[in-house]
Amino acid sequence: MAGLSTKTKVIAVTVMIGLFLLGGVTGAAVTRTYQQRQFQAQLREGPGPARSKMRLRAMRRFLELTDAQATEVEAILTEAETKHGELFEKCGPELKALRADTEAKIDAVLTEEQRAAYEKLLERRRHGRKGRRGRRGHRGGPPVEPPPEGAPPPGP
Repeated sequence: MAGLSTKTKVIAVTVMIGLFLLGGVTGAAVTRTYQQRQFQAQLREGPGPARSKMRLRAMRRFLELTDAQATEVEAILTEAETKHGELFEKCGPELKALRADTEAKIDAVLTEEQRAAYEKLLERRRHGRKGRRGRRGHRGGPPVEPPPEGAPPPGP
């Protein structure tokens, strides 16, 4: 670059920096898209298998499991998810009845205005479950504030 003018050198360096930054941004976007697609594919399998795979991946990373250990742990988690599903099938109707009874009792305590707001909250919860195959996605925390009117519902 000895024979080039200062202006040309500045342009060349600026282009190189721009290309470097563009490569970094592109790489990050591709990585994020790939990870999202992997996660969505796992969720399509259902919450049980997805939960097992994420748990196994975390255990491999943090406990440095050998391949043999990972295979055994995967079998254990798969068996546990099967049993979990069977237990849920047995007590699912009772849980639904308990939920309906609880909602009716709460409804009796609320004012008319509160009942309307509570019904909206319940509807949001029901709507959110459709994308999760009827399973809860949030375990026991406080209710989330509803989005502003006209905002799209949250989802994957």
